[in-house]
Amino acid sequence: MDRRVYWVAIAGVLIWAALLGGCSGAGVPVADVRGDDLRAMAEDHLSAVLLFRSWTNVLHRRMPQADAEGTGTAQGCATALDTEILGDGSTHMWGTNSDCSVFDYITTIDNITTGFIEWPNGMRMDGIWYAPGFDDTGTLASQHAVVTFEDGTQLDYVHSVDMVTPLSPQIMDGSARRRDGQEMDFWLSRTQNAEDHLIIDLPDGAQMEIRIPLQAMPGTLYWPVFEAGATGTYANGAGPPLDFEVRGEDDEWNMWRFEAGDGTVGTFAVGEEFGGTGQLLQGDNPIAGLRWDAPTTGTLDIVAATTWQVSPSAAARDFQVDQWIANAIALNPTPMY
Repeated sequence: MDRRVYWVAIAGVLIWAALLGGCSGAGVPVADVRGDDLRAMAEDHLSAVLLFRSWTNVLHRRMPQADAEGTGTAQGCATALDTEILGDGSTHMWGTNSDCSVFDYITTIDNITTGFIEWPNGMRMDGIWYAPGFDDTGTLASQHAVVTFEDGTQLDYVHSVDMVTPLSPQIMDGSARRRDGQEMDFWLSRTQNAEDHLIIDLPDGAQMEIRIPLQAMPGTLYWPVFEAGATGTYANGAGPPLDFEVRGEDDEWNMWRFEAGDGTVGTFAVGEEFGGTGQLLQGDNPIAGLRWDAPTTGTLDIVAATTWQVSPSAAARDFQVDQWIANAIALNPTPMY
């Protein structure tokens, strides 16, 4: 029996006058608040927001449902698959995905798959998926894959699936590599109707850990439980780590809260494209306001002090995985979706 394994691989403006007017209550006096510390904290926060948005954009995608039989999908293309057996016994597969991307793959008799996917906008992904292997019990299957994008960036990972445990929990362990040689390590554990657990190690020494509860929905087996919320930690290795939670409703994230190791708390309303607005507090005292139209740049207003422009770390900007690939299913050597 052919033991070929197919993979499902690896998301109002603040009232400034009231804030700047000052307030009383427990907390650190405004004069003791260091602007550079708050700026570093705001930049760590935006780094966490940017990475969270980038990974969830890839991991949590719902496939379009057919409008009606024979009419294609909500994204405009009906799926198509053609196959042929070549003279050496290899299987040649080509066709169209529901997002109108086209693919062309060859799987050898040794179960090594090579090929590409190309999207209508010209983005292309070439990959090689090596033959899967099994542990001594024959229950844990793993496969090494390397996929390369048109700008030279790569994902190099081992994908393991528990073939016996219900819902087949899986782990992806690997690295994202830029053309200049910089690497980000990542480890993802995902279990249907349980959670995504993601750990990211950036080349600047920062680490981010995220846990997102999951549910199965039409179009995907892996969809966030927005009302239950996601939790995580971002640490840059120098300043205090940020413990954060993200909540939402109606299939959208709309609230972000973090707490730093020095007691500073940030609360923010999150909207379209993960833009947000909110404030930083120590005790009951508002000490700064922070707003951003997108996670790539923001404005920090410090009470009775100054205004800073803030942005995520260079490493966080460099490793936005959703700038490389639209969805995790495209990493699957079975290219139909």
